[in-house]
Parts: sequence; structure tokens; C-alpha cells
Amino acid sequence: AKFAVPTLGIWLSSPILSLLDSAVVGRFCSASDLAALSPGSVACDSSAYVFMFLAIATTNLYATALARKDKKRAAAIVSHSLFLALVCGSLLALAISAFSGSFLASFTGASTGAVYGGACTYAGIRAWGCPAVLLTMVAQAACFGEKNAVTP
Repeated sequence: AKFAVPTLGIWLSSPILSLLDSAVVGRFCSASDLAALSPGSVACDSSAYVFMFLAIATTNLYATALARKDKKRAAAIVSHSLFLALVCGSLLALAISAFSGSFLASFTGASTGAVYGGACTYAGIRAWGCPAVLLTMVAQAACFGEKNAVTP
């Protein structure tokens, strides 16, 4: 339970964010704006999962360095992983901003209309959170490498 409950919270954070977005948009905006959230969320969330290798590699390499009591190597691994996450997250944000239109057109079935326009706007706004998403994934992975599931 000491490891499972915080880990479950980490994996539920993105769906909870989407639920909060839906609640706010549903309360204050139109039905087409609410319909636009789903494709916009898919564009951002699924593209972030492509970079899950950063978290997996960080956990493995960092835990191995700590097990060997090589603190200098462990610090370098976390530093390099955080830098890679920042660069990849920034590039991902630019890619989503630039190319989400064609993906969302195939997802919504049209390249015009209120749902398509809202989905592009939402994906463009949410894309700027991609660097923070990847940085958080790597930081959580480092905590897991230290056997610390409470901090993330």
C-alpha cells in the first residue's frame, strides 16, 4: 500500500485533469467546446506516452547507479534525463502545435467545424504543458529508482 497508492495517484492524474477540464468547459462553454476536449486530450496524452522510455530508462539506470553506490553517476543520470525530458517535451509541444490539425481532422472526421476548431485550440494550449509532463515523468522515475513512491 505504501508504494501502490501513490503510484495509482500518479497514473490517475491525467484522467483527473481531463475530468476537471470537462467539468469547467461543460459548465461555462458550449456543447461543441465540450465535444472538442476528447480529441484534443487524445492528441496530447497519447503523444506524451511515446516518451515513456525516458522514465523507464531513468528508473533502471538511476537505481543501478545507486545500487553500485556511484552517487556521481546517479546524479549525472538524473541531470541528463531531466535535460532530455525538457528538450523532448519542448519539441513535442512544437510538433503538437504544428501537426495536430491533420491528426485531429482524421479523428473528428472533418477539417472544419466547431469541434475541429475547438480541438485544435485545446490541443495547442495543452501542448505547452508537454515539457512539464515529461519532466514530471522523469522526476517520478528518479524517485522510484530511490524506492521512494511517496514523494512524487
